[in-house]
Amino acid sequence: MLNGSSLDLDESKLLRIAEVFSHCLHDDADRWQYSLPMKQLHEQGFSSDQLSKLVSSNWIEHALEIVSDNASQRRFSFDGSMSFSESSCFALSVEGRRILSGLVTLTGEIARPGSSMHPFAKPVWDDEGNRLTFAGVLVKRYRQPAETQKCVLRAFQSQQWSKQIENPLPDEGFVDRVDQLYETVRSLNRCRIVKLIRFETIESPHFIGWILEPQEQPNKVQNEKPKKHPESTPR
Repeated sequence: MLNGSSLDLDESKLLRIAEVFSHCLHDDADRWQYSLPMKQLHEQGFSSDQLSKLVSSNWIEHALEIVSDNASQRRFSFDGSMSFSESSCFALSVEGRRILSGLVTLTGEIARPGSSMHPFAKPVWDDEGNRLTFAGVLVKRYRQPAETQKCVLRAFQSQQWSKQIENPLPDEGFVDRVDQLYETVRSLNRCRIVKLIRFETIESPHFIGWILEPQEQPNKVQNEKPKKHPESTPR
């Protein structure tokens, strides 16, 4: 049973919660794969005390993320603890998602990542934490050196995630910049925890861009001639 009165949750505050968790309001969204880390929620204005009250009132749920280099999906420990740490992540409860989805439906479309309503329509690169996020969702985490990838991500972050930027990789003379850029793009698109965005070269080797991950096309022609560099698209 949800309890909003003890938190003084009026409609505007409920909509704020729905806004932050908008990417997992849909029934087909995996709540925990799209859960938000405590640091991200702090940055969005939620204090630890507020998060504790939201958990106690069953609006959101708490779990500790288990970090693993080999895991294909995010994993969590559900011990019912109210002791928060850097590993703490939060997801809407089933009932919370049901209520908030209905509330947003009454006030406007449910915001999907990248939609005009979504407050986090651009990625964020955390250089200190080696984390790439989009709409508050962890897309990729680096635990090993990947300097060419990080060079690209820093360049996008410094240019406020323009849809395309000039190739930021340094000219080292002995390295073919075309091949280096293509390989960097392929590496950026590998090992994504959640496939919300992808990178592509544009008029190689001059530009690199990012787009929302396209939906699979069921009627795609299977006998299409393969391109030498499949990550490249025309401007």
